[in-house]
Amino acid sequence: MKFTRRHIMQSVPAIPATFLLPRVAAGQATSRPIRWLVGFPAGSGTDVSVRIIAETASRILGQPLVIENRPGASGAIAATATKTFPADGYTVFSMEMGAYSLVPHFLPSPGYDSVRDFRMVSVLLYLPLVLTVPSSLNVSTVGEFVSLIKARGPNQFQFGSSGAGSITHVTMEAFLREVGAKMEHVPYRGTNFTVQDLAAGRIAAGFTDANSPIAFLQSGQVKLLAVAGADRLALHPTVPTLRESGFNLDLPYWQGVAALRAVPDTMVNRINDAVNQAINDPQVIRRLSEIGMTPAERMTPQVADDFARNGDAAVRTKLSELGLATQ
Repeated sequence: MKFTRRHIMQSVPAIPATFLLPRVAAGQATSRPIRWLVGFPAGSGTDVSVRIIAETASRILGQPLVIENRPGASGAIAATATKTFPADGYTVFSMEMGAYSLVPHFLPSPGYDSVRDFRMVSVLLYLPLVLTVPSSLNVSTVGEFVSLIKARGPNQFQFGSSGAGSITHVTMEAFLREVGAKMEHVPYRGTNFTVQDLAAGRIAAGFTDANSPIAFLQSGQVKLLAVAGADRLALHPTVPTLRESGFNLDLPYWQGVAALRAVPDTMVNRINDAVNQAINDPQVIRRLSEIGMTPAERMTPQVADDFARNGDAAVRTKLSELGLATQ
């Protein structure tokens, strides 16, 4: 399988959000804002979680954090945009497993190298995906879904993702390889766009974050069939895992924050301390849990860097086992 740029949808204008703070005393942190680029649209699971964390982290830092959405290309647009700013620590990027490990392997020219260009500031969250289908498909279990798409034959149904090479794309491809079925891939700029078409019945399935489908779940327009993780989610306790449903698939998905490789340690350490304090704040933990996300354990920048690199090697092995070609 090869992915080219014709699969990638163009970005939309950046949407900034600033968490403004009182002026700090002389000798403390500067009031100069830190720009935080997010590679997915406003309202997506990644965007919502970053805003929750940034609100508290900005108070801890004593300076504003400005969220800018640069959606498209599964995070590659935001990653390459980050490279255009000075390596002074006043621009960070919402690095996640897809942008770090998947996009560089699937796209011929992603515009960045995860290891050479970036250093991890911290890993923040773990985000299990859920298999979401339109209610109009008239299936209630993963087994029923698999039987339906196999009975119709290859590529008779479409699935959506947040972009070619994204974790939502690769998770579905891996699932289809396991069950011996084929569906046509439709890439979107973000999961919230995928969910809108799922609710409308324009596509038959998609792996999404746990939060994006909630409104359509409540209205009865979509169903959640399974969690692609080791455990059920507190947000959706009645939804079984894929393993509970008889399928052997678990691709762990993490989200973090990264800076350019040349950013000084002092700045990286300041941001690391602030975001780690934020994800351990009880109110932040509660708000993240409400959207199906679990804070990661506290990591230093070096530990986070090692975590991402080791995970990258594991992902390559998994893709090879699944027969998914990479660059």
